[in-house]
Amino acid sequence: MLVLINNLSKTKMVSTRSMTKSRLVATEVITAISSDTNKIIRKRTIKKVAESSTKKRKVISEKIVQINVVPTSSGPSETTIKRLQDKYISDFVTAAKHVLTVDPTLEPYILNANLPSFSKSEAEPFQAAVSEYKKDKIDGRKELLQYFFSALCRGLIGQQVSGAAARSIKIKIQKLYKGEGTEFPPPKFFVEAAPEDLRGAGLSLRKVEYMKGTAEAFIKNDTEEFVDFMLNGDNQAIIDRLVELKGIGEWSAQMFLIFGMKKLDIFAPGDLGIAKGASLYLKDREDLFAKLKSTVEIDPKYPCKWTKTKSKPKRTWIPIHEQYMIAAAGQFEPYRSVFSLLMWQVASTNLDVLKE
Repeated sequence: MLVLINNLSKTKMVSTRSMTKSRLVATEVITAISSDTNKIIRKRTIKKVAESSTKKRKVISEKIVQINVVPTSSGPSETTIKRLQDKYISDFVTAAKHVLTVDPTLEPYILNANLPSFSKSEAEPFQAAVSEYKKDKIDGRKELLQYFFSALCRGLIGQQVSGAAARSIKIKIQKLYKGEGTEFPPPKFFVEAAPEDLRGAGLSLRKVEYMKGTAEAFIKNDTEEFVDFMLNGDNQAIIDRLVELKGIGEWSAQMFLIFGMKKLDIFAPGDLGIAKGASLYLKDREDLFAKLKSTVEIDPKYPCKWTKTKSKPKRTWIPIHEQYMIAAAGQFEPYRSVFSLLMWQVASTNLDVLKE
């Protein structure tokens, strides 16, 4: 399906572009407008508010936008679906089929991508833990809380370090807990651990503070209510609650929902890799970008976030406003996480540290 904002007159434009030798030649439908089906989505407008010394916060206002939903194809081929089914969990395959039906030209990216967070080997244990929780609220709760806690802490460890450094620090912390170093410690360990021991494992003093604070919060919220909220709550409500923890900003919470919780409708326009990917994506879809420019209202008080970013070597892409990215991602609801993952692929972003 191709989603276009507002009711527009009948137009159809097809363009063909050559990709690099290592990629397929793709024919893409830029616009195909119809009034057969209407869908209501929520467009989030991001505005900056006062920033505290410990974290950056954003207020997201929502307004309803009516858009036309138009299939551009009957979906990916059976061969593509089989390749995805062999590798990924069923929920991800369903999401990928939707994304490729909206925009078939993304197929080379999804087939060439390595997305272990949604692979059967990594995601099925989490799904099994959720199923076990539904059967046994006591033991299942403890298992899921430990899963949530370790995923958030791994995100904290990975902030501003390489994937290799994050792996090394994680293993050292695990060895502090148990000699074999294969099990991530529970919250109680971090609360009781001496700061100098955690510093010796490679954590900065500030990260020690963050992880101890997160551990205390998880001990305090050892309840069914909290687990149910994490599993079934509104994504933005979960993000808002997580950013109350020191060291967890909106971006960190969004990454936790994608890579830890396997949530399928998360879009992070504040991520540099996604911003680059979305810019390149819209550059090849001039007609769609033109429609976004004519329909999305940009508040001049809030300029494009990335225009002042220092980039070395010289930037090879043109930054676009977050609100254009949000509107473009709206095509793929309720599976915007897949679009996010593919924008990282388009931008050739290294996701190793996020996978840790």
